[in-house]
Amino acid sequence: MTRYAAFLRAVNVGGRTVRMADLSIRLSALGLRDVKTYIASGNVSFVSPLPEAAVTERIEAALFAWLGYPVATMVRPWSDLEALAAANPFKGVARPADAKLYVAFLWEAPKKKPRLPRISEKDGLKLFRVQGREAFLVAERLPDGQFGVPNMPLEKELGVPATTRNWNTILRMLNQGSPE
Repeated sequence: MTRYAAFLRAVNVGGRTVRMADLSIRLSALGLRDVKTYIASGNVSFVSPLPEAAVTERIEAALFAWLGYPVATMVRPWSDLEALAAANPFKGVARPADAKLYVAFLWEAPKKKPRLPRISEKDGLKLFRVQGREAFLVAERLPDGQFGVPNMPLEKELGVPATTRNWNTILRMLNQGSPE
């Protein structure tokens, strides 16, 4: 049995609402155990005997059947998240105090290798590390007071699909859902 984290892409954005309690019930019905959701943006942990690819396929098929539209799902072993947190990829990265920190989970290794750090003034984003199937970004406040949304420019820059999460979300997941 392996504990996994799943990150559902584009959940509860653009007018498509998925209640986390309903999501938990649907995933449990797939035979996933100890299903926990974290905030309403499609972050889930669970235990399964299946390999990563099989779990991903099963979740995506079930969500399509339930919701009627595809929900790309990034599944990673829980131990990968623990290793990320232990490595603390943001340690020593210069940033304003109010900056937001993001980790992007990539569907595959990047097709393009950007020169780092890669800074987008327009989006207020700094891509400072790409390692394996993760990319790490800092988002600074834009002149209008908002923060840039990292996923779209990142996918263009790396040439692969991604789903991005705030680093604090990853840390909260780890603190709330310790493995069996």
